[in-house]
Amino acid sequence: MKQNTRPNAARPRRRRFRLERLVLPAVLAAAVFAVGLTLSDQAARMRSLQEEETALRSQVEELQSERARLMHMIDYAGTDAYVEQIARGTLGWVKEGETRYVFED
Repeated sequence: MKQNTRPNAARPRRRRFRLERLVLPAVLAAAVFAVGLTLSDQAARMRSLQEEETALRSQVEELQSERARLMHMIDYAGTDAYVEQIARGTLGWVKEGETRYVFED
């Protein structure tokens, strides 16, 4: 059997610090951080867009209701009942045989 002739053979070797061993973990950590930051920003943007979509949908519903009301008014404005209502209420017209009363404030 051959014995080790080096004087420090029994002592464990100390590993030397190498900068190269930190490069890969540092790059990976930076990449994970960048991806996390991007995802966080995208999630915030998505929430903002969803809130805007909800508000716009509500506005569309209101405008559709207003449009339906206006279409009904347009249809009503072409009837004889509307013409009579305007003539009596605004212009003060009365039918033949009716008496008009005017009250002063």
